[in-house]
Amino acid sequence: MKPILFVEDNELLRELYGLLLVDCPAEWETSLAPDGETALKLIQQSAFDVVVSDMQMPGMNGIELLTEVRKLHPQSSRNRRSNRCFMVNLGFKITSCKLPPTCLPEDG
Repeated sequence: MKPILFVEDNELLRELYGLLLVDCPAEWETSLAPDGETALKLIQQSAFDVVVSDMQMPGMNGIELLTEVRKLHPQSSRNRRSNRCFMVNLGFKITSCKLPPTCLPEDG
């Protein structure tokens, strides 16, 4: 099971992100954070393979959060997904991450 953290200040979007992977409980363990500060605390307490963050949040924004994540996990890679969201890979190939997932094994 791959732990993934979604960071989103909008409550409705955060709940939606929590539901994205509900059909894949054997593959994903989903955690949610309402802001960057909470996300950093979770990251310091638990290991996550992927962190997906909103870019525009009050307080610590997505860039600042992922800069701190990079300091904690220098081996991580950062992948821009859109103007609104960033994804950080902390331990496995991003190509294995499909949002929304199909829960089917990848070909090849």
